[in-house]
Amino acid sequence: MDSKWESGACYTLEIANPTTKVVSTWTASFTLAPGTAITQSWSGTVAKVGPVVAVKAPSWGGQIAAGGTVRHFGMCISGVGDPTAVRAS
Repeated sequence: MDSKWESGACYTLEIANPTTKVVSTWTASFTLAPGTAITQSWSGTVAKVGPVVAVKAPSWGGQIAAGGTVRHFGMCISGVGDPTAVRAS
């Protein structure tokens, strides 16, 4: 979490590649807490079905070096409650 206030928060998602091979692109998913909504996002393509959000890497930032991480995608939400069930593939 980058910042939090009474009625929302902003996050930058860090995607890790624990393998010994370069990853050419990534997709992340997470579940929004009940009553929260994404108000702003950057550096990724967002698709939302119910409370589940899927984010695809931007065309310029999909590659992750072996053993590396990237911090491209970010978002701000309104409401109270942190995203859960965060996964990357």
